[in-house]
Amino acid sequence: MIEARRGDPAAALALAGRLADHCREHGIEYFLKAGESWSTWARARSLGSRADPAELAEDLADQKRRDSWIVLPFYFGLLGEIEAAAGNLDRGLARIGEGLAIAERIGERYTDSFLLRLRGDVLAKRAPDDPAPAEDAYRTALAVAKQQESRSYELIAALALAKLYRSTDRLADAHAALAPALEGFAPTPEMPEIAEAQAVLAAAGPARAGSY
Repeated sequence: MIEARRGDPAAALALAGRLADHCREHGIEYFLKAGESWSTWARARSLGSRADPAELAEDLADQKRRDSWIVLPFYFGLLGEIEAAAGNLDRGLARIGEGLAIAERIGERYTDSFLLRLRGDVLAKRAPDDPAPAEDAYRTALAVAKQQESRSYELIAALALAKLYRSTDRLADAHAALAPALEGFAPTPEMPEIAEAQAVLAAAGPARAGSY
């Protein structure tokens, strides 16, 4: 799960295979299904625009049929990401929306910021000349992460928002969004977003009073 959240399909696939093998050996059905779903996602994610979301969609439909809801919101976010990468932006948004709806239904809210940030990514791709919907999604993702005191999700949402602001030459807004979220973080290969955020912040320059 952590490697999937880091966007590393190769690492996730290796771990998912080990998980599935262990579960087959010991007859652990629930986590066997989970391992198979992670493997399906990792294979699809590695294909990018050539990915076929159908197999993962069927995995998730099977989970719903078995009334297995744990982690399902996160899975739907990953499915939405794959749909969008394959060019199905509206379907990707629908999958992410389904993940948010399931999260609300079952009370599993820790993925809300992740899902909202993904929604912003897809909205930015769908309407590059109209950044307002993506901005709203990113700002909501950032607010949720702050409310939940989830520093990593806060930084990732702030980075997405700052990059959107930079693309529209709103450099002071980019600085204001990113500087507080980056405070206290040091670069690490385990989270490349930190170094990227530092670069974006440096490019944005110091905040200018009265400019936003």
